[in-house]
Amino acid sequence: MLKQLQWVGARAAVSVLFGVYPLGADSQDAHPRITTVAVVDHQTDQYNDPDDRIALLHADSSGGFSEAMFNDSGSGAWNALAWPNPVSATDGISRAGSPPSLAAVADQDWGAGSIFYFAADSTTSSTPNVRVPFFAGEDSWWWYGWTVPTSTGNMAPMTAISYDGPDGMPRGSVFGVSNDSRSLRELWLYQDNWSYYDHGPCPSGATLIIGPGSSLATAQVVGPADVHVVASGSDGNIWLRSTLNNHGWNWQNLGNPGWSRARVPILVAHPSGGTTRIHVFVPAWVGGSVHLFERYADRGGSGYTWASWKDWGSSPTGEPFNLTGGVTWHPRGIMNIDMFGVTDHDSNDCHGGKLAMFYWDGGAWHWSYPEIVPSGFSCEAAQTMSVAAIDSSTMMRAGVYLEDVSGGIWEYASTNGFAWGWHLMQ
Repeated sequence: MLKQLQWVGARAAVSVLFGVYPLGADSQDAHPRITTVAVVDHQTDQYNDPDDRIALLHADSSGGFSEAMFNDSGSGAWNALAWPNPVSATDGISRAGSPPSLAAVADQDWGAGSIFYFAADSTTSSTPNVRVPFFAGEDSWWWYGWTVPTSTGNMAPMTAISYDGPDGMPRGSVFGVSNDSRSLRELWLYQDNWSYYDHGPCPSGATLIIGPGSSLATAQVVGPADVHVVASGSDGNIWLRSTLNNHGWNWQNLGNPGWSRARVPILVAHPSGGTTRIHVFVPAWVGGSVHLFERYADRGGSGYTWASWKDWGSSPTGEPFNLTGGVTWHPRGIMNIDMFGVTDHDSNDCHGGKLAMFYWDGGAWHWSYPEIVPSGFSCEAAQTMSVAAIDSSTMMRAGVYLEDVSGGIWEYASTNGFAWGWHLMQ
């Protein structure tokens, strides 16, 4: 059962300052462990009422799942989704205390309400496949999902989006990587059917790192939405896999402005000067510290024109950090962009794991001091998994979801872009 409400803080609460971690071996440059996902649905409900929702799914180390849904036209509170949530749907997904990697997508074209699809770890066998263990219908229930053959090997889902296809019909895509991290792979949803596509390796053949915020579907500018997936390569470059107007996929090398190695990249987008601007943000090592780098592009008639990389420096405390995702929303009618991640854990995987935040307030970019999750445990070690926002005429709400060292799920949320509060959900 999920519960709400604990401690409330402000955006720029000051935390204890720590020194920069030594460069050395860096396991935290790898794919994040995704155990909690949030997805927003914009569909009207079965009564034809506008009804934006956030659905949240969490997987624990034993293979169990818990879930909730926030409904902006209902009670304005988190409610647990109900029966059947079958244990059998997760059989073969979790292995030996290792939680599955999760991703989620909302099918915006479901006539009788809303369906949310959650993909979990695939398995390597003589007949590889990817499990889609659950879908949620309307406001209150789960049901069994699908097993999708992948034919060319396994896939660990990491990031997912909803977007319009070439025919104007809604689609959903779940992206992940192969077990050797060299091939980008995709499950895509169309008219309630899942298909599989292997995008293959990037041109250099590098291993790839992606995370929950590494895919994006832009607002409609010319025809159907553009779709982008960004990855950090072991060759030191940032690689972008894109389709313009959903016609044909291409790889693009976004380069390396001088870092030694990059971490998990994310994408955010917003309208700008009558077109769409997309941003790539990526933390990367410069000497003995992690800096945040940005490169943006504006959409023209034949594609995107990219500006140069910009270095936004290290976090206010100097601690290395990773990013998970970001949202663009409009509290008070002002465009806000909020991006979140966590600082590195220490060598004992205990301290560190504070919430990091970089944001646009309508006029400039700012850092926020890392926030400690108010769990009361001496071991911090929280990790960020998912970011979501309701940005509608009936509600403004943005939230980021973290798991603490005990498995507790926390939300850090705001309804006005100024005051942010912690809520213990489980």
